[in-house]
Amino acid sequence: MSSSANRQIKPSWWLAPWWQHYALAVPALALAAGVAVALDRILPSILALLLGLAVVLITTLILFALAARLLLAHSATGPWLSYDELDLPERVGLRLTVLWLLAMVLVLAWWGQGNLVLLVIGSILVTLLMPAATLTLVLSGRLSEALYPPAWRDTFNELGRGACLQASAGLAVLMALYFVLAELLAGVPASIRAAMLMAWWAYGILAWFALLGQLRASAVEIRPDKPPAPAACEDLDASFDRLMHGGGDNLDYRQLFAALSQQQDLPRLEQLARLWFPTLLDGFNRPEEAIERCDRLLTQVPNFSLETPSAMLHLIKASERHGYPELTQRLCHNFLNTFPVAPKRQTVEAILSRL
Repeated sequence: MSSSANRQIKPSWWLAPWWQHYALAVPALALAAGVAVALDRILPSILALLLGLAVVLITTLILFALAARLLLAHSATGPWLSYDELDLPERVGLRLTVLWLLAMVLVLAWWGQGNLVLLVIGSILVTLLMPAATLTLVLSGRLSEALYPPAWRDTFNELGRGACLQASAGLAVLMALYFVLAELLAGVPASIRAAMLMAWWAYGILAWFALLGQLRASAVEIRPDKPPAPAACEDLDASFDRLMHGGGDNLDYRQLFAALSQQQDLPRLEQLARLWFPTLLDGFNRPEEAIERCDRLLTQVPNFSLETPSAMLHLIKASERHGYPELTQRLCHNFLNTFPVAPKRQTVEAILSRL
């Protein structure tokens, strides 16, 4: 039986923090924060400081690692992916912590300048950029990509203006409610106040990451590829030759892929895909996009295969990791038909047997 048969419907983003393995995160992190503050009252100052730093670091790493899983679960098209079906980029919790810490340091630096206009403009800018930076980091697993403006542009183009603004507004509301709650709890005992603030922060972060994943999944499902207008780009033949021989950025590949797909130029579409998909996997570090594009391509080129068994196996494993069992099955069959005597045949048959 396919592993997808037991999957549940995705929960709404605001319910996701209470779903399956994530349900204990909010109360557990809140309890940890409350206990740490309570111990701070009875421990020597140095031990209290070390304990406080350790609790903040550990809870933040756990929170962002769980949030990244929620984002991936909601961004995948199709049914809900359970906790153990998600392939999380290595040390993504640590990288997300660094990214958000950098954003906080920027805001604090502007606040320290004492210039209200600079603080407001800078905070708005950070709020607008954080959805793209966060999504880029979780999908690529690389902090350098999350700090690279062209990667933000690709993410903005993928999500669309409305989704980006919705994610930014959600982040602004999360932060505003946190400060309002902090003011309302000013007279509450310190340990209870810390626990309640952590509970809201943990819930808000998990829900916001789920919202970001849901917005991306919606954008992928409802926005078809649109080729550029002929007057706005170079000749199709020249563009194909340039990319096949000299390469280009991801937007160039997307535009040409869309144009060839619309014109039903299947031979050149297949050639481009054989070049672009491995680049998406390893060069641009966008495995989700490679899988989604491949899924669409197989509707036009059912027997599609990459040029080498190793490249094809890499694509198959990426498809399996990101929760596309039907695509994985089709790619496995294509592998076995294209490379009947390849040394990696047994690996592909093993993957096929567990779908």
